[in-house]
Amino acid sequence: LLGYPDENHSTILRRRLYVLFKSLEGVTHNSPRNLLTRIQSRPYLISHLDTKAKALVIRQYNKHHTYLHYWRFLHVVDMLNNSNGNPIRIESSNFPKHEDSIEGSLMKHVQEAPYVHLRLRTASFICDILALGGFCKYLSMVNPKTSRPVVWIRKL
Repeated sequence: LLGYPDENHSTILRRRLYVLFKSLEGVTHNSPRNLLTRIQSRPYLISHLDTKAKALVIRQYNKHHTYLHYWRFLHVVDMLNNSNGNPIRIESSNFPKHEDSIEGSLMKHVQEAPYVHLRLRTASFICDILALGGFCKYLSMVNPKTSRPVVWIRKL
């Protein structure tokens, strides 16, 4: 299931993600983050599962496709499981400043692992899909340094 037979991720988790992906396939979604932020994200279509590429394919703004590789979902689920219920910053940025954020950790993993995937800004989509599947929920917290709201996720 999901092309990643390993000891680190249970068959139950992989099956749960697969069922989630199939249930969202072909549907246009609004980000659950839109309930917390002033700036609204545009809807995106969860196009299909590409089993050869081992990715969930989304189409943004009716323009281009983005491949969300399965390992990214497994990586974020691991982060949630290791967070002890503490919120995790998403930090959707091309150049994240925090390695302990979702985007920062994904970028670091791409650099360290033998993946031939682009440095894509995917954290917000990964978190949206996991939130839609009941893996996590969004929180809005104020950054004390900037007084701006920052979106985080927490394991359910």
